[in-house]
Amino acid sequence: MDNAATNGHLEIVKWLHWNTRAGCLRDAMNMAAGRGALNIVKILHEYRAEGCTEEAPVKAGLHGHLHVVKWFHVHRPGDCGALLVSKVASTNNFEVFLFLVHQRCEKPNALEFDNPEM
Repeated sequence: MDNAATNGHLEIVKWLHWNTRAGCLRDAMNMAAGRGALNIVKILHEYRAEGCTEEAPVKAGLHGHLHVVKWFHVHRPGDCGALLVSKVASTNNFEVFLFLVHQRCEKPNALEFDNPEM
């Protein structure tokens, strides 16, 4: 199931879930998020107990998958912390960065070294 989720194979993930006792690791959701495979992230979130780590929204943000970052922000807000903001600030994913800054109360630490007056 990990390989199917990592490679974006939704139908295989669903088949394995419903027809076998195949398990998966938290990295399955992490990697699906990094691919922008929101449909797989949703299936794993709804039907599997393994969950993910805070790396899932980070991987999505680093690859510019704003739709996935928005989903995590709503459905798993605990996974969308300062690490996500800081990591995305180091990339050129400006749209994702702006969404995070506007949705978060905290100032991103990644910007503090650029402007000592912040």
